[in-house]
Amino acid sequence: MAPQVKTAALLRADTNHQSQSEAKAERKLPRGALASYSWSQVRALAEQRSYVVVIDGTVYDLERWAPHHPGGKLTLENVNGRDATDAFYHFHLDKKIHARLKSFAIGTVSDYKLSELEKRQRAFREEIAQSDFFDLSPWFYARLVVMLACIFTAALWAALHIQTVWGAFFAALLMALFWQQVAFLGHDCGHGGVTGDFFLDRVIGVFAGNILTGISLTWWKKSHNVHHIVPNSIEHDPDIQHLPFMALSVEFSKSLHSTFHDKKMAFDGVARFFVSHQQFFFAIIMMCARYNLYVQSLLTVLFDKNVPRRKQEITLLVLFWVWYGALLWHMPSFWIAFVYHVTAHAAAGILNLQITLSHMAMDLYKGTPYNDSSDSWIPLQIANTMNISCPWWMDWFHGGLHFQIEHHIFPRVPRHNLRRLKPVVEKFAAENGIEYLSAPFFEAVGKVFERLRNTAEQIQQHGDIQPSTATKID
Repeated sequence: MAPQVKTAALLRADTNHQSQSEAKAERKLPRGALASYSWSQVRALAEQRSYVVVIDGTVYDLERWAPHHPGGKLTLENVNGRDATDAFYHFHLDKKIHARLKSFAIGTVSDYKLSELEKRQRAFREEIAQSDFFDLSPWFYARLVVMLACIFTAALWAALHIQTVWGAFFAALLMALFWQQVAFLGHDCGHGGVTGDFFLDRVIGVFAGNILTGISLTWWKKSHNVHHIVPNSIEHDPDIQHLPFMALSVEFSKSLHSTFHDKKMAFDGVARFFVSHQQFFFAIIMMCARYNLYVQSLLTVLFDKNVPRRKQEITLLVLFWVWYGALLWHMPSFWIAFVYHVTAHAAAGILNLQITLSHMAMDLYKGTPYNDSSDSWIPLQIANTMNISCPWWMDWFHGGLHFQIEHHIFPRVPRHNLRRLKPVVEKFAAENGIEYLSAPFFEAVGKVFERLRNTAEQIQQHGDIQPSTATKID
């Protein structure tokens, strides 16, 4: 069976209904000061500008704010001309941020209307917002920090007392475990889910990311936030753009343009070779993927135009290579240091595997979502995401990534509350006819392997000339 690339419906038709949330917005924003737009006019305006979004029926032009947006400019570009209400509220819990929108308002949508499913989604969001799912647990992270400190201490002690190749192998496994676990902490910080304070979470995040793992927090946020907004979009989601080594659909054989990397994803002879055999290379790619994270981090902090505190980011990345380089230098021989380095990075590939499992086997689509209720927030996130089922005592190993559906729908819910949230989201999905997929770890690996094999076989059989299997939705 060929990998599925989802076809989305056309943009919503003109209607004459105002939501209650729009009415509330109008009480704060005098209608006389704002223009009135139809949806077709909003779309036409978005063709001329890059940051026009609709939130609760009000039209905002965020061009002045885009360069300063903590989530990056691309997250705004990917909702340009669309209803960004759900994306906005799911990411921004602070009422002060809601108030700041007023200065960017340019009009209202005269034919703004919600489908029944969209109304239920927003009611569900309010229900969760009023619950205790967003409550942070200092004790959870205090215990986590103690655990990380113990693993790191053991990893350093083992590395500093290596005498044999087998000792290097064991010490490397400890360091790989530390890198995996501290990455989960960095992920939580990137979503503001540790202290709830943007500045403090950033401080912890750059320490966990830049200094302890050598991966830039700025690069991660730039990439990860786009992934959350357009999960599994072939042109827009960087998390599924793996050429020349892997392709999840024959659509990638058309050398499409990546909006994230701002370049053509060339499907050349090298890409053809790797993709045609990608199921066999998959394990090796996962074991080597960490090197790509280093490269992407350096490219971002050195050359990206919008890097807050650039010198700090660069300095902290250098500190990682200082302490890690000193650790390798201390080892008794080059051969032992080599074995340690290769083993640590290969074993740390388990994190890369965990990241890929929740999305690589799921639906793909071309273009940008948020066109109608079928690809609105919750249906979009569930259709392109899979949970990894496991007992509670394995939660530490997965770091919250196994509750990927809940995390994608409610990215600000802290990790320690995701297991409680799961049955609530599952119930909502069942009540609204949305398929909710969860699979055990090795079954999920099998699904990813099948996707890779199917795509490889199609490339081998048909080459570059492929019938279109997707409808562009923007």
